[in-house]
Amino acid sequence: MQVLSRCGGVFRWIFSAVAVCVALGAQTSPAVAQSPNDASAATIPISRPVSESETAPEKTSPAEEAGDDGSFEILRTLRSTVLENGKTYGDWETFSKQAQKDVVNATETTENLESLRKKIVVWRDLFLGKEGLNSGQISTLDGQIEALSPAPSSGTNGTEQETAEIVKFKLKSLEKERAVLRVPSLAAAEAFALATGLIREIDRIINARKRSEFLVSTPSPILPKYWAQTIEYLYDFYGIIPAETRVEWHKKDRNQNLLTNAPRILLFLLMALVMFLRWGTWMSKAQDRVAQQSSEPLRRFSSVALSALTNLAPLFGILLILKVLVLLGLFGSHGLALVSGLGQLALMFVVGRWLGQKVFPRENVGSEIFQLTAAQRAEARFYTNILSVILGLSSLGILMFGISTPEKGVEAVLVYPLILGSGLVSFRLVQLFRKGVLDELENSDGTTNPTFRNQVIAFISRLVMIPAILGPILATLGYYNAGVMVTSPLIPSLALLAVILILHQVSNQVYDLIAWRFGASQESIIPVLVGFVLAIGSIPLFAIIAGVRPAQIFDYWNLFLNGFTFGTTRVSPSSLLLFLFAFGAVFTITRLLQGALRSTLLPKTTLDIGGQNAIVSGLGYVGIFLAGLAAIMVAGIDLSSLAIVAGALSVGIGFGLQNIVSNFVSGIILLAERPISEGDWIETSDGQMGYVRDISVRSTRIETFDRTDVIIPNGDLVSGVVTNWTRGNSIGRLILPIGVAYDSDSNQVADLLLEVANGHPMVLATPEPKALFRGFGASSLDFELRLILRDINWKLNVQSDLNHEILRRFNEEGISIPFPQSDLWLRNPEDLKGFGPPPAKPLEEPSI
Repeated sequence: MQVLSRCGGVFRWIFSAVAVCVALGAQTSPAVAQSPNDASAATIPISRPVSESETAPEKTSPAEEAGDDGSFEILRTLRSTVLENGKTYGDWETFSKQAQKDVVNATETTENLESLRKKIVVWRDLFLGKEGLNSGQISTLDGQIEALSPAPSSGTNGTEQETAEIVKFKLKSLEKERAVLRVPSLAAAEAFALATGLIREIDRIINARKRSEFLVSTPSPILPKYWAQTIEYLYDFYGIIPAETRVEWHKKDRNQNLLTNAPRILLFLLMALVMFLRWGTWMSKAQDRVAQQSSEPLRRFSSVALSALTNLAPLFGILLILKVLVLLGLFGSHGLALVSGLGQLALMFVVGRWLGQKVFPRENVGSEIFQLTAAQRAEARFYTNILSVILGLSSLGILMFGISTPEKGVEAVLVYPLILGSGLVSFRLVQLFRKGVLDELENSDGTTNPTFRNQVIAFISRLVMIPAILGPILATLGYYNAGVMVTSPLIPSLALLAVILILHQVSNQVYDLIAWRFGASQESIIPVLVGFVLAIGSIPLFAIIAGVRPAQIFDYWNLFLNGFTFGTTRVSPSSLLLFLFAFGAVFTITRLLQGALRSTLLPKTTLDIGGQNAIVSGLGYVGIFLAGLAAIMVAGIDLSSLAIVAGALSVGIGFGLQNIVSNFVSGIILLAERPISEGDWIETSDGQMGYVRDISVRSTRIETFDRTDVIIPNGDLVSGVVTNWTRGNSIGRLILPIGVAYDSDSNQVADLLLEVANGHPMVLATPEPKALFRGFGASSLDFELRLILRDINWKLNVQSDLNHEILRRFNEEGISIPFPQSDLWLRNPEDLKGFGPPPAKPLEEPSI
């Protein structure tokens, strides 16, 4: 406490010192204010100063009265400056002093501390938005000061001295003006720090009180010490209800009130009769009609809503009857507490019963949340009803204790059966949860396939089992408060888990309904994302159920919305959304321009396909860069604070990412120089051959003739040898080797080859084909048919066609194509006698 008090005093001292320093330099402020460029030198533009008619004048101390340097005038101006809704810094100073006294003394009740905390949070949110105040004007002044700095030295002649004095005076006035503009943000930062410290101290006090209450011991409720007092307490509480009823009955204005409330009483009775007698029949007919005329997705979705309406009808009827009893004016405070408790008991039972029916349905519908047998589902529904009754009785007990507070031992005896029942029943119900999850995880082959939903259920089940065992043990040993704190979150946590599971099931049914096909949700990622959002969104609710104060949850949420400061930049969800929106907008415009260029503009130019693709790809990379730059500018991210990080990353890139950077630069070179383009037929130095299908910044994808994709780093294409068969045009040369027998007429062979080449439509006439007699081979006369094709992509087809035609014409003209033949001469065959296998014996004729 003393540390917090001293902290506030130090902040005020620093704030006053800053104001004094500003005022000491502002003695010449009239001259500065008269300067054309310094019209705002004496203003503090947080908002507008409050006039005398709006706020009472501040009482000044004698020290302030005696001050002649202007510092206290700045303080008074700052204190009277309006923040929002008429609140000023002076109001905060008065409020913070009283708040520090209350926090340091720690004599306030927990409820008062919570109320004080809410007020401090409101003030803190005001100051949070003022930390960057006047930042634009301060930035402008920084630029002016930088332009005039450093001040020139005084020269020898009068003109230089006068110029130096003017510049120094201007710098001094600008620095004073900047200091004045910084005062509001410094004051907001000081106030924000003080408010944050007060909030943390209040949280520490409240949490310490909770911890001290946790281990307060009471006599064990199983001991008969308080049993008689407990019975007496119940008798006194409910025994007074008839007496209160007699008093209410004999009041003079009872008949008048009864006549006034008679129309509402009759209306509520009529509505209750409809709920009890006819509503169930209507819902049954509606369910039958939906089951007969609707598709499977609509039938499943409608069953959830209709079952909810069917189960809620008796609840509405009970609540209407209880409301009629209240309107009759027959009960006092104890009777009204009983009626209200019965209403809450009915609400808990009906809602819990419906949750149990949806999580553990009576019949197999094919989409059960847990894979349990019919007997296990019936057992789970029974446990759900018991837990609903226990929760309703707990609400009734809270109402009772609010009217008549019993002794701690009596309260422990009354609540102990609820603690014991909730612990044991929750433990058994969680066991059924885990059994259903484990049975669903086991596949037919015995392996496990955990899903996100099953993982969440298993995790929550493990968390619930610990307090289900620990709570009753603590209560039995006499630690009543600890038992209540441990077991009270059990039933609400299970109910919230059931609600999440039902909502996830409903989301699946809605998706099936939209897709108009049953089972479509099992094939889509959208229901999975919905389940993930439900799980994440339920974390604050589980935290509140576990005992975290809602004020802390909202405080953390507000801090999250306001963001955090990274260097000189504040990062918040709003700035993140602006970043994503700006990036997405520029990126979308880039894609639209790429589509327009690719489909409308570029096809009408003389550029080839490769050039068009290069332009479109380059525009995409430029658009991504501009999108990132625009997003950074819109979000207000200061990149100067990231200079050191960028330097470290550049070093890391230089050493660890050399290949990636090399490939990236090579990709830019390929797009700029276009030695290869999409659609080109290329052959690399390692023998890879195919068509270029895509050129990215890191690699190039080639589709081979085997219809397989080969990914080649761009660096290999730039630094290696690449043969581009279709660079610039598709014309290419085909060389066809042919061999004929030695007895063939060479001139006739050449004429036939030229005739076949000129007869093919893919062979260009200019330059004309050539039939060359290349030499004498081992067994043939070697010819080459060299020709130019219109499209080299048809090389293999043309080669096959020419081979077929050449073979046909050679057969017609009697020209043979030789094949290698070898004659074997034995020099001394007589020496080889006796080296072979023995001669076979003649076959003997069989004897008869």
